[in-house]
Amino acid sequence: MKRFEQINQTDAEGTHKITYLATKGLIQFRLGSPDAGRRLYRMAILEAKGKRDTRSVVWALIHFAGEESRFDPIKAQCLIQEAVADVSKLPKVQQAIATRLIERLPHRYSALGEIKRS
Repeated sequence: MKRFEQINQTDAEGTHKITYLATKGLIQFRLGSPDAGRRLYRMAILEAKGKRDTRSVVWALIHFAGEESRFDPIKAQCLIQEAVADVSKLPKVQQAIATRLIERLPHRYSALGEIKRS
């Protein structure tokens, strides 16, 4: 976390803003502040949607769901449904990666959105 805090704020506002916000969200979840984590993940997703960066939207949703699953599995399932809705917009290779990431989550979904319990 010390290394993350050393990131130049200018870099965090530039091309890496989406990643920076999502990473801050992950850190907040891990520190036990899920509300702050949710807010930061949503900011990252809104930023990605504003840039029409579907890959970043899907990646943020998947990782958000992974963190959320420890606090609220129902919200995590909703996040996965949101990600699954956009997966088909990705290039085939990224679709395969996203599907694999989704299948590794605690409350998993198949590529068709069906729940698979681990």
